[in-house]
Amino acid sequence: MFRAETGFEEIDRGEVLQFIDNKQSRVFLVTKPGHPAHPAVVTRQAFEYKGQLFLKSNGMGRGDQNALKVWVDYLDSEAKAAIDKKREEAVKP
Repeated sequence: MFRAETGFEEIDRGEVLQFIDNKQSRVFLVTKPGHPAHPAVVTRQAFEYKGQLFLKSNGMGRGDQNALKVWVDYLDSEAKAAIDKKREEAVKP
């Protein structure tokens, strides 16, 4: 499905394929066989709300649901850390 869409950039990240949709500011992470959550897809989308940048992740799959939750939680924690760091840098004089 992602390969059929025009304009998606595909990057092989080992256990997952990453499809970047620059038009909608979102990324799809698709597991490959061997990933604990396979088969699964995680969607990550950046959005701005009241001048603040946020990144929302949502996962769905038929593989190990606990592995999927751990993966999405990890992605969210990494995104939060990166966004917090950017906010701190923006506030520094």
